[in-house]
Amino acid sequence: MPTRTHRHYWKDLRLAWNPDDWGGVQSIVMFPNQIWLPDTDVYDLHSQVLLGNQAATIYPSGDAYWSSQVPARPNLAKMPRL
Repeated sequence: MPTRTHRHYWKDLRLAWNPDDWGGVQSIVMFPNQIWLPDTDVYDLHSQVLLGNQAATIYPSGDAYWSSQVPARPNLAKMPRL
């Protein structure tokens, strides 16, 4: 089944740190079940977002990046007719 990638970027200051205090660490990787994720609703989706084992990357500023896969099944019944 084809999928689409949704990329999410957000800032969570609870995850921020000073790299000098942690041996110069510039990013960490965490699984979605370990951190807060933004609520994402994909309209006309017939199934849930496929989380899998796709990890989020967290940066010292608290910036976070996470991508998720969703099935790419367009609902052609709602497309305008020409």
